Amino acid sequence: MESAPEADRILRVGLYIRYSTQEQKINSYSAEMQRDQCMQKLHREHPDTHYTVRTFEDLGISGSIGVSSAASPAKQHRQGLTELLNGIADGELDMVLVYSQDRLARDEFLWHYMNTAIFQRYQIPVLFARETHDILTEEGQMISSIHALVAALERRKISRNVSAAAERRAQEGYSGGPPPYGWKWDPQQNKGPRERRRIVRDEAQGVVVVEMKERYMAGWPTAEIVRDLHRRGIESPRGGLHWNTDGVLKVMKNPVNAGLVRHRQELYQGQHTPLRYWPPEDRELLLQRISERADRSLSVRNVERFLLSGVLFCGHCGRRLTGSTDSRRDQRMYGCPAPRTGGNNRVRRNGEFAEVRTCPGLHRSADELEATVVEAVSGLARSAVVQSAAAQKVEDALDQKDAQISAELSSVQKDLQQVEQGFSRLFGLLDKGAITEDEFSLENERRRDQKKALVQRQEQLSGHLSQRRTRKAELERALALLRDFDGLWESMPPGEQKEMLRQIDPHMTLRREDNYLILTIAPAFAEPISITFVARPRKHLQNPGPDAHLTPRQLALLCCWEDGDSLQDMAHAWDISIGTVRWVVAAVRERLGVKDLDEAVELVKDRLDKCRNTLSIKGRYNKRPVSDPTILSEVLLAVLRLLAEGKRCVEIAKTLGKDKSTISRQIRQVYYRLGAENREAALSRARELGLLS
Repeated sequence: MESAPEADRILRVGLYIRYSTQEQKINSYSAEMQRDQCMQKLHREHPDTHYTVRTFEDLGISGSIGVSSAASPAKQHRQGLTELLNGIADGELDMVLVYSQDRLARDEFLWHYMNTAIFQRYQIPVLFARETHDILTEEGQMISSIHALVAALERRKISRNVSAAAERRAQEGYSGGPPPYGWKWDPQQNKGPRERRRIVRDEAQGVVVVEMKERYMAGWPTAEIVRDLHRRGIESPRGGLHWNTDGVLKVMKNPVNAGLVRHRQELYQGQHTPLRYWPPEDRELLLQRISERADRSLSVRNVERFLLSGVLFCGHCGRRLTGSTDSRRDQRMYGCPAPRTGGNNRVRRNGEFAEVRTCPGLHRSADELEATVVEAVSGLARSAVVQSAAAQKVEDALDQKDAQISAELSSVQKDLQQVEQGFSRLFGLLDKGAITEDEFSLENERRRDQKKALVQRQEQLSGHLSQRRTRKAELERALALLRDFDGLWESMPPGEQKEMLRQIDPHMTLRREDNYLILTIAPAFAEPISITFVARPRKHLQNPGPDAHLTPRQLALLCCWEDGDSLQDMAHAWDISIGTVRWVVAAVRERLGVKDLDEAVELVKDRLDKCRNTLSIKGRYNKRPVSDPTILSEVLLAVLRLLAEGKRCVEIAKTLGKDKSTISRQIRQVYYRLGAENREAALSRARELGLLS
């Protein structure tokens, strides 16, 4: 902040400073130079005014970059200029001080916005250290517009020069920008003022680059390459373990690795060619393999593996049935992604939980559904209705094509008549002397060419009309292929198969009714087809009532509810989430056909009295940990003994031949049933009970 002699009025000045490049910073537009020139101008223009100066800076930013606002936010903008304009809009500044107009904007549209929307609107004067015009006057407006156009032209010239320099650099074999992964600047080069920097191999990164390419060409999945890089702790180009599939592909596709340099879409021989990792021919094979695997990933994952994805929909909620693979049975399945009826799919309304409409849970083998759909479509293609419709479509297509040819032929004949009439008028003008011989020759030649083209087109159209029989034979051959649908289907690639199904019916539905699944195909040219499958019976929903089957967990929940425990208490006692408890509540209500748990308790009260002791022994009902050794099964005892040997969860899983998640769950069961919260407490309690003897 600087001040001048006292006066009645304090002038609030916003000083704006900007330079674009390091060269400008050193030679012509340094921040110190701009500040000194601007302050000298302010002293000369306002010698007796008291003022405060607030500085706004954009250092190393182009003048073509605009500002950001709440109405039009921008990712790349000038922070200093944005703050300056916001300060003017908020009434915090009375004047703008800048070295020259091109420091504010090198774009005519940006200057027009600032001039009209900010400076003119709020009547803020702009004081230039290098120019003398006042933008608040008409003359200053005209001069500032000319300055804006000149600055924009200079910027475009600079852009062209930069682009031309980059192209020259690429033609000379030098890569632009920082060295890519696997390369570095030559540390032994003594670079002169006009000499370009060379790149050399980075041996450590080069080993990784070559490994990537060899493994990818050997068939490794890109995701597996990424996991291997993370396991080995290899840093990514941006530092840290941030590898991903796109980053690996980008490193492999870089033409620098093949001794080439790219500028825009052109490739040039690089000065580093003797140091390349592989020849250009290998790069072409690599790009071809990447393209093939990308196409296969799109088609195989979405088309070959799941032919009906995007075509088959749930008949209950309208969602697309998604394909998945059951790894336990190595079986492909289609299923509805909506939560099943009876699950924890509820929302809170007015403080109460309300049921949300869900699906009954559609799941079916993908092989069975796809085979059924193909068989139905095959029968549909061989049906008399479709054959007659296809034959009629052939006739209609031929008639439509003939009508188009006839219309075009008549148009050509009319044009020929007009050309002949034009010849007559042209000779008449020549006889009258209205045109010269040269003009007549030129026009006559043009009309002859026009007539020749029209005659050729007339012959082509006449030939098309006479070839109706040939075109009909081709369409009938296609119709014969339709009759042999099985052979046609096998010869089609997966993408065309799926497209054919989409044209037949883009919205096939699968719904459940009792113990049956009904697949509906509704083609536009035939009656709907319904195919029925026997679904997996849901026994517990066939006869809801007091005799319905309840699991031990559901019976334990009713016992706790009868004792006055809340759902939160049950979740804490059983070491499960409150959402899981609510899911159990919904299942109980569905199985018994009741509205609340009080009604459910009254309905099965006799069964609860009989099962309390059994549930308590099994640890399903008793909310407090019990110390009865019989509650630990042989499996849990084996886990307890391995814990006593000091083994970790992973080691126990390997010893017992089970998954880590299974062992982790069994360890929690041991802790719970022994009334312990950690390993030490559990082992101490087990020794007291004699379980480790």
